[in-house]
Amino acid sequence: FLKNFNTDEALSMKYLKYEILRNLQLPARDEKGLVHALYQDPGAISEIFLENLKAATPWVIKVVNIELLLKQIFLGANKQVLQVAAHFSNLIKVSERVIVRHSAGQALLSIIPLMSLAERNEIAVELSKGLEIGQYEFSKYLPDYLGVLALHLHPNELDELMHDFRKLLNSTNERVGSVALNTLGVMLQHYSEYKDRFHESNAAYVKRRDEILGLIMKGLSNYHDMISQEAFLVIGQFLFGSSKLALDDKYHIFKEIYKKMLILIMDQKETELSFFNSAASLNHIYRFLSDYLFLYKEIRLPVIEKVAFFPGTFDPFSLGHKGIVKEIRNLGYE
Repeated sequence: FLKNFNTDEALSMKYLKYEILRNLQLPARDEKGLVHALYQDPGAISEIFLENLKAATPWVIKVVNIELLLKQIFLGANKQVLQVAAHFSNLIKVSERVIVRHSAGQALLSIIPLMSLAERNEIAVELSKGLEIGQYEFSKYLPDYLGVLALHLHPNELDELMHDFRKLLNSTNERVGSVALNTLGVMLQHYSEYKDRFHESNAAYVKRRDEILGLIMKGLSNYHDMISQEAFLVIGQFLFGSSKLALDDKYHIFKEIYKKMLILIMDQKETELSFFNSAASLNHIYRFLSDYLFLYKEIRLPVIEKVAFFPGTFDPFSLGHKGIVKEIRNLGYE
């Protein structure tokens, strides 16, 4: 069958034939410079890029091309890691088929360790710009990969990216705010991996974790119902319902947000959609509480004895009010 297999047309066909022969431990003859065409010809990379961005190219060919690009990189035959990473990020943003988006996203994450810090930052910024397009059917696939990629940035660049997320949460476009929240949720799922990546102090590590949590809570208090609902879904599904977070990690998150979360969800407008959204999130939180009680018998939460009551209408809540509250907090009051 393989002898009669026509590989003249596409590079992906040549690659499949060569790999089948190799995997079956059959002699893989270098017909028509096959190995050179696959792993040594610089023109092959441009050919793959062009083919992957054509709407007429079948999705299965695109997936094989992604695999070929990865093989070239890991064999050292392709030194254009940044260009390949940029190509993968484009496929995540524009591909019509979901399977191509996910294949490109997983391939991008696999080559992150081969990229310099500057290159990682360039791809992260490019993907974060994709969150701003506002077309949820396309941008909803970005958080799964941007959230992981962000945690491979240097702390300075990561903090800069979080500043961009803060601006996205202030966007008047509800869909932009929603995908920003999803990205922050993915970041928290994988945040424990960041602790030893750049050897920063534990205080800086905890401070950033609390800042990410704070941004999600900011989404929960947003006056747009859609963003508020999405924030609660992220808290329930991405955090307390996550299999990637250990029980102790979930406890630390719960300890930080449980009071504000309880107050904020009480004020949410209830529609049929928000009812089921909240029920799903509360179910994840309930499962966490049940698991924690089963293992540790009780949930110990810090109780601050010094409590300050600050009355007023706060309409609007001004920078002066904020300054007073900060001073009270710095004196040790809740």
